[in-house]
Amino acid sequence: MTNEHNPADVPRQAEVENNRLVDANERLTLKALRSQEQAEESERRYLGQHEANTLLLQKQRQLRSLASELILSEQRQRQHLATELHDYLAQLMVLGGLKIARVQSQLRAPDPFLINALGEIEDIFSRSLAYTRTIIAELSPPV
Repeated sequence: MTNEHNPADVPRQAEVENNRLVDANERLTLKALRSQEQAEESERRYLGQHEANTLLLQKQRQLRSLASELILSEQRQRQHLATELHDYLAQLMVLGGLKIARVQSQLRAPDPFLINALGEIEDIFSRSLAYTRTIIAELSPPV
């Protein structure tokens, strides 16, 4: 076998080589475009995820802030209720108990029914006052 080149085959070989290079170039161009599209999609996903993470962190901070505000509001409301119970209801019960004791001391003729009834009323005031103090302590425990 001789390796002689026919000058007439040179343009044909050049055309075949050129076509092969054009095909390879097109394949590389398509591959590069696909890679670029994938990179852009990855970037979009990353940016979307980053935006979602940022929004999530923002919402978490907002939720913590609202929870703190809610706790403070609840504490203020409990303190307000405890103060109202102490300043008004408990004082009325103490006054009621004192009035009963005064009536008991002013009785001229000991009437067993009246003495018993006043004792029961005094007991009701005493238990009510104890319960009110329990509620006050639960609403606003002493520091």
